[in-house]
Amino acid sequence: MQKLLILCIVIFLWACGSVPVYEQKYQEGISAWEQGNKKEAIVLLNESLADNPQYYPARMELGNYHRELQEYEQAAKDYEAAIELAAQESDPWILAGESYLQVGRSIEDPEEYQKVFLTAQYKFSKALELPKLGSENKFRATLGKGICLLKRTLTEDAREYLGKALEEQPNDIEAKFYNAVLKEQQVGPNKASMEIYEKVIAANSKHVEALKQMGDLFKKLGHTNQAHEYYSRFLNAGGKSASIQEWVIEQDKVWQAANAVPREKETIMICPDCGRIGKKGQKVCDFDGSDLIPQEKS
Repeated sequence: MQKLLILCIVIFLWACGSVPVYEQKYQEGISAWEQGNKKEAIVLLNESLADNPQYYPARMELGNYHRELQEYEQAAKDYEAAIELAAQESDPWILAGESYLQVGRSIEDPEEYQKVFLTAQYKFSKALELPKLGSENKFRATLGKGICLLKRTLTEDAREYLGKALEEQPNDIEAKFYNAVLKEQQVGPNKASMEIYEKVIAANSKHVEALKQMGDLFKKLGHTNQAHEYYSRFLNAGGKSASIQEWVIEQDKVWQAANAVPREKETIMICPDCGRIGKKGQKVCDFDGSDLIPQEKS
């Protein structure tokens, strides 16, 4: 709707023969992007902003373009600049938060990790404070804040926001996924969470968060072969983690040195009562003492 309005204004001004340079460059940038000339589009939008640094539509579109190119740090900067221009609008707050979430997923330094997710959390919190917040943006801000709290291991606070997000959109795959991660953080590896991760991956084979979560789960349980499989898929899907890459390389060396046969999946043992998954070789549930049974028989 906003783009249509701007286009109508531009067309009107053109008809009057008085199109400002920044609007002309903005419209040229939009056209270039739609034609697949992405670098040119970004150059044109920057030229628009050079002529008029206060032009909100160009700033937002520039952030969107950087985000689509997975240049999340730059996208976050663009959305931050858009917030300075229109702090009453929810979109730049939410998009900045979502961009910081993406940045945080490749950070392994604990201090920087906490800092980035705290910054993202602040953006979502500010969005939720705005008086005019549509249902979709309310959901995105609620889910985003819940994810940040979860990443910061504030599980009780995360439960509130992730639960609200799931109530608002019960079929949203991301809301289901992060509620499953929350459950795993609270009770440990369990069948219900694992099944959600598998459904997420079935729907999107390159969902790096779900692939990493599965790798982490199997590594905790001592199922090295499954962990290796999911970590490899995580890296192939574009996931970034120096520690995971080093672990995969080391496991490959061990496997090759042992002249191992093709990797076989280890049997997963599950408690039929509480649904917790046992570690490799474990036969009795630590939680309730029940005998574990193979996953396929559960």
